[in-house]
Amino acid sequence: MEVSWDTNGFYINRKHFFIQGINIFPDKRRLEKNPRWIYNPPVVSKVFINNLLPNLEQLGINTIRV
Repeated sequence: MEVSWDTNGFYINRKHFFIQGINIFPDKRRLEKNPRWIYNPPVVSKVFINNLLPNLEQLGINTIRV
């Protein structure tokens, strides 16, 4: 899985996501096209995001594979 990010949010396998609560949901436009994601959204741990990404940003890295 490829995870990248910029000022617009996160991209998981090049699909745009935004953070809501402890989960990352596909962006709202995609939810309208894919309502099943509302009930079964891809989930990435907020702890993973909070602990890992700031460290990578300091190194100038904005794409990782997990």
